[in-house]
Amino acid sequence: MEQKNLHIVIADRNSNVSELLRREFAGMGYRVSVSRDCNQIIGMLLGKDRPDLLILDPELTCPDNRSVMVHLVRDAPRLPVILHAFEPETLPGPLVWAAEAVVEKGADPERLKKTVDRIFRRLNPDSFA
Repeated sequence: MEQKNLHIVIADRNSNVSELLRREFAGMGYRVSVSRDCNQIIGMLLGKDRPDLLILDPELTCPDNRSVMVHLVRDAPRLPVILHAFEPETLPGPLVWAAEAVVEKGADPERLKKTVDRIFRRLNPDSFA
């Protein structure tokens, strides 16, 4: 397993989903952190070890009842975000437009893994040389 030196944050309300994804992406050589609430995500964005990509459950909300995406647009406008949702076709347009990609949740994480690799290869080609 080759270390890619790229940091992914997985933000999901379901600890089983986030743990599965953490193992999958760590196994691919990514550094992975898990967050289960808005304040943790914002703290990571403003901290020293900022992520290179966020995989976000769009149902995760902040205490001010705003979507995490509202805070991301303000605090980390260049951070690529993948919305990982059960019914992506029901997501509001502005939420989808602000994301780099939308991937439907399912039992098999392969589509999500391919999407992450595609985004990283485009944005960080040196990490895949």
